Amino acid sequence: ENRLSLRFAILASLESSAQTGYEIAREFDYGVGNFWHATHQQIYRELGKLTQESLVDFEQIQQESKPSKKRYLLTELGRDALATWLNSPTARQPIRDPLLVKISAGFLADPEKLKIEVSNHQHDYQRQLERFKGYEIEFKACKKPPSEKQMYLYMTLRRGIISSEAWIAWLDEVLAFLRGLEDAP
Repeated sequence: ENRLSLRFAILASLESSAQTGYEIAREFDYGVGNFWHATHQQIYRELGKLTQESLVDFEQIQQESKPSKKRYLLTELGRDALATWLNSPTARQPIRDPLLVKISAGFLADPEKLKIEVSNHQHDYQRQLERFKGYEIEFKACKKPPSEKQMYLYMTLRRGIISSEAWIAWLDEVLAFLRGLEDAP
């Protein structure tokens, strides 16, 4: 399922315009990255597979004093595959989070180390929330009305904001519980 989602995220990214692998990765960082993480290496590897399957094609672009680069574009076959996937039901993904396992078995852990780990996760979610809120400020500062595509991406950004806020609130509860254990006789 994960590989399939990456594949279709790339196809969706190419739907509106041809892009280099670098541009796709940047779009991932700003848009899809709100809910899907992929390294540049994973994106390039998947672009190779999509090219082999004729779902995308590419043109070589020569550059002065730099190696040539590839600009990828969606083929009709790729457009059809994307449409089929978009119009098919998607199963809800199960939560597989090691932190939840650690907390569920926290009575076996060193409380100080668990507190440190929970705090680290909370700081990570706080940084993520700040990044997402920065994207939201940029989105709202735009002078012209957003396109339909931008609005759909904004909806995923809102999900990222709400999810980050929920994690932070829950981690506050966990930390309060762990601190309460310190105060118990």
